[in-house]
Amino acid sequence: MKKLENYSEEEWNIVSTLPHLVGMSMSGIAASGIVGTTKEMIANSKAWKNAKEKYADNHLIQAMMPSLESFGESMSEAKLSSNKIMDKIKSSEVKDAEEMADMVMHDADRAMDILEEKESRETVEEFKLWLLEIAEDVAKAGVEGDFFGFGGTEYSEKEKQLFDDLNDSLNKE
Repeated sequence: MKKLENYSEEEWNIVSTLPHLVGMSMSGIAASGIVGTTKEMIANSKAWKNAKEKYADNHLIQAMMPSLESFGESMSEAKLSSNKIMDKIKSSEVKDAEEMADMVMHDADRAMDILEEKESRETVEEFKLWLLEIAEDVAKAGVEGDFFGFGGTEYSEKEKQLFDDLNDSLNKE
């Protein structure tokens, strides 16, 4: 991942960590068990992989993609990104899934303000779509409320509410 030049360090941190936080928040908002959580992690990774191709012309999304030039560089970027995300969670004193969701909504509001000032409408709209795709893919990957694989729901009420809240935050006028 490379920071775009027209962003301050703080602005880039808000914008570039948001996709990760959206996936983490959606995964944590409803209990999925070990198998469901693993499926949600895979769905999050696939959403990133798909975005690399689907949004190939979106410089903002492409700047957030990990470098695949070398394994060492990729690992270094992943560690740096992980540290930024964990620092953000710690500094926000997030203690549970609801607080995580609140932090994500706050960051989504801030990110949209930043992006609408710095990017074209098309770039911003594609970024919003990508965030919603991450949220939906993660939500639908695991089954919540099942018992040893029986029963449960694919898309829980908490996940639906988080998705709706995210959509509202991203699309305020």
